[in-house]
Amino acid sequence: MLTNSQLLLLDNLIYLNEVVNHNTDTVGEIVDRLLNQGGLDSSINPDKIGTVDEFPGRMTRAEWVEILEFIEADTELCSYTLTNGVGEDSDGLRAACFVNGNDVNVVFRATGGDDEWHDNGQGGYLSDTQCQIEALDYFNGLPYYTSADITATGHSKGGANAMYAAVAAA
Repeated sequence: MLTNSQLLLLDNLIYLNEVVNHNTDTVGEIVDRLLNQGGLDSSINPDKIGTVDEFPGRMTRAEWVEILEFIEADTELCSYTLTNGVGEDSDGLRAACFVNGNDVNVVFRATGGDDEWHDNGQGGYLSDTQCQIEALDYFNGLPYYTSADITATGHSKGGANAMYAAVAAA
C-alpha cells in the first residue's frame, strides 16, 4: 500500500502530459522519460512561456523537476505500473491506475478546462454532475474492481471525483 506522501506524488504526476498515454510503463520509466529524455517539455503551455502558467499547476520547471526527482528516488513508487490511462489530450477527465500486484491506486487529475469549471459550479446544485458520472463510469469499468482493494485519490476536483467514485461505485 502506498503512503499518503506517495499518493500525493502521483496526484501531481498526473498533471503532466506524456503520463496517462503510457499504459504498461512503470512510474520509473515515465519519470525517466520526463526528467532525462525531454518529456517534461511536452507539458509547457506555448502560449504562456515566461509566465506563471508556463507549466501545469503554476509550478516552475525547477519545482516539477524536484517532484520528479522525489518520485525517482522512491524505488517502491517507481515499481508501480500505469494502466487504464485516459484523457491525455483532453481538458476533461484525466485518470489512470497505478498498480503493483493487488495494490491498485486510481488517480484523478484536478480541473482541466472550462467545461470542468462549469461542472464545479453545477456541483453546488446537482447531486450528480457530468464529471462525477464520467469518473464513476471510469472507476466501475476498471478490470480491478472486484479483484483488488482500490485507493482512489486526486487533488481538488480530482479528489472530489475520487470520493464520488469510491462512494457511488457499483
